[in-house]
Amino acid sequence: MSQNEPEHRCLNGDEQCPVWQELITLRARVKKLENDVHRDELTGLHNRRHFNYAINQELERTRRTGHPTSLILLDIDHFKRVNDDYGHPIGDLAIQHVANAIMHDLRRLDIACRYGGEEYAIILPSTPINTAIAVAGRLRQQIFGIPIILPQGRQLSLSASLGVSTANYQDKEVTARALVMQADKALYKAKNKGRNCVVANVPFPQTSLDTSLDTSLDTAD
Repeated sequence: MSQNEPEHRCLNGDEQCPVWQELITLRARVKKLENDVHRDELTGLHNRRHFNYAINQELERTRRTGHPTSLILLDIDHFKRVNDDYGHPIGDLAIQHVANAIMHDLRRLDIACRYGGEEYAIILPSTPINTAIAVAGRLRQQIFGIPIILPQGRQLSLSASLGVSTANYQDKEVTARALVMQADKALYKAKNKGRNCVVANVPFPQTSLDTSLDTSLDTAD
């Protein structure tokens, strides 16, 4: 090598260069950190931060393409009783159990998030209200039908209440906050109806709870 030749020639693309390998490692670490920032540590689902980003992205897609965006809010019924009766470690197990049930039933493009505590938010891109209701119904049955196996072989059965809302192509001005509020109102009604059920609000602008559609109103299978 001549004295005038650059010492770190490998920076121009020599993949065997230690500097190049270090750059690849650093990029991988940055990508993992970015992913960790948007993941819930207990469940492995996306977290509230990622939800806030994703719901706005999907609503923008609805405005551009006309494809509906649906949202499911899911809350574990009587979760405080689980913590009080079995302790917080079993409460954590219940949260993980429901997260696994959610992931088992979703498509790759769906976005499942731990919204907070025992509540989950599920974004369903390109999904109309009737399909979203069917997805919510399957989730309810999945959670209710598969108990948690506790130490000494005991079983703990869970149930969940779910609220559904949808933004359609004509809902150009619908915000993420408005869509969440509609799903939350439906969830609140599901709780009042006795839990372990799904309530869906019809698409905007018909936002009155009096026009809600109910499904899975039975409290036992």
